[in-house]
Amino acid sequence: MVSRHIIFFLPSLESVGGVERIVCTLANQFAGQEHYQVSILTCYGHSVASAYTLHSRIHLYTLGVQTYPIAATKRIFWYLQLIKPLNRFLRHHPADMLLAEGGYLASTLALTRRSRTKKIGCEHISHSYSTALQRLFRKVLYQRLDGLVVLTRHDLAHYQRFLKKVFFIPNAFLHTPSDTIDYEKKVIVAAGRLTHQKGFDLLIEAFYLIHVHYPEWKLLIYGDGPLRSDLDTLIQARNLQQQIILAGNTAILYAKMKEASVFVLPSRFEGFGMVLVEAMTCGLACVSFDCAGPNELMEDQVSGIYAKQGDIHDLSKQLARVLASASLREKLGLQAKQKAKAFSLDAIMPKWRALMEYYFYHA
Repeated sequence: MVSRHIIFFLPSLESVGGVERIVCTLANQFAGQEHYQVSILTCYGHSVASAYTLHSRIHLYTLGVQTYPIAATKRIFWYLQLIKPLNRFLRHHPADMLLAEGGYLASTLALTRRSRTKKIGCEHISHSYSTALQRLFRKVLYQRLDGLVVLTRHDLAHYQRFLKKVFFIPNAFLHTPSDTIDYEKKVIVAAGRLTHQKGFDLLIEAFYLIHVHYPEWKLLIYGDGPLRSDLDTLIQARNLQQQIILAGNTAILYAKMKEASVFVLPSRFEGFGMVLVEAMTCGLACVSFDCAGPNELMEDQVSGIYAKQGDIHDLSKQLARVLASASLREKLGLQAKQKAKAFSLDAIMPKWRALMEYYFYHA
């Protein structure tokens, strides 16, 4: 069988975010098959380092551009400056397929020179949370791609209105279901980058509304980010230092989750909600805002509970229901573990193999 060269293209491998983990998981899966040559190309810096373990057959490259700018107004120019080095890279490293992770990199890829490389965009944020201008740019630029991968049926329906080749492939989770959770444990866990998107300020406020009724419960928030100081100030202002802990980053989040009985996803928006799948696989009782992406992962009141999007009063109400009943926590957790099997590698990898076969052998 002819060896096929696949390149995964993303901003960086240095953080422990969901996109980085998914890319490394997929890259490792394909690198373990002899008929694939796998590379990972990053934008940042002059050297490549990965926060996740990678297969020895994976080749790492970087475009060596400056770090991603914080100011939103500068980002479009940052992406535009990638076009020339990306063209140069593809000229010196011919590939059968390049998968650009995220809308901005997919748009950048669409502006590169025509070549034999199949150019595939991979969306990680729901189109619902894009601005009108972003949606317009993507509608135009994505026509130049060979295909687009989306994480939800909601996005599939949107992009199929103007694109012919759209593939619905949810994120896959590597771990197998954990041992039995102790549903008597009075520990809530949440995790993600400490940014406005992730909504931890909303979670803190929701917990504040009910904490006097559950003084024995602890809330552990794993992750780091630019809002750590602001969140710490909010915790102190609500006098919750004894119940809420900003636990920082961890390389063993899955193990930390197994020390809790409840998980909360308070995001203002998501592309998919991989950390929710992780919690479901653990068997935790999960409460989430009803936002695009996560709202396709659980069956409400069966394998988890949804709160009205952005409503801290409803979040506190739904969370209180779960904290009040160990039997409800167990019921939700066991159903969540079953539901999470749909996102296992065994369930998702055949979809990726089908995509590769479509482009390499049929298209």
